[in-house]
Amino acid sequence: MSAKKTTSSATSPTSNKTTPTGKPEPIGSAALKDERGGQSPVDEAVATAKEAADEAQSGAAGLKDKAKAEASRLAGEARDMAEGRAEGLKEQATSRIDETADNIRSAGREFGDDSYQAQAADYLASNLSQAAEMIREQDFSSLADDVSSFARRNPAMFLGGAALVGFAAARLMKSSEENRSDYARNDYARNDYGRNDYARNEYGQDDFGRDYGRGGVTR
Repeated sequence: MSAKKTTSSATSPTSNKTTPTGKPEPIGSAALKDERGGQSPVDEAVATAKEAADEAQSGAAGLKDKAKAEASRLAGEARDMAEGRAEGLKEQATSRIDETADNIRSAGREFGDDSYQAQAADYLASNLSQAAEMIREQDFSSLADDVSSFARRNPAMFLGGAALVGFAAARLMKSSEENRSDYARNDYARNDYGRNDYARNEYGQDDFGRDYGRGGVTR
């Protein structure tokens, strides 16, 4: 009777736990996982790296948000400063427009309240006053957009209107000055009635008077 030979293969000791594939888990690996909280060294390294990456990403996002907030704050301050200066310039412009309108109206009245020049001056001055009021009621950005849009749509009218205002104002002022100068040196102020022939006429020294006084008529 022959003895049966048995073969044995060297295998690693296994635990009662199994891997996800259904195979028994090596005892050494299980021991390492138990000692490190159920993670292998590789898993722990991966988790640590991921945690560091998350922290870095979170920190970068925080810095980005802070930078955006600071940029927004600085932009707001710059905008407020620009708007403040713009409002000051707008007030100066409207004050000058009102002053110009008053000067034009006064120049027109030099010709008389019912004259054509006075009516034209009042019309022009009223339009300027309305323009000044419109400028006051609008913010600077809207006003700039309106003016730019009008100038693009009507370039000739825009330039012509600006030139007309300046020309009309200058012409009215010049006409008013000439009118005053002519009146001061006209013929009525220095006319011949003050030194005319009636004051030294021939009636006081004519031949008839002389002859009559000398008795020439009797001869």
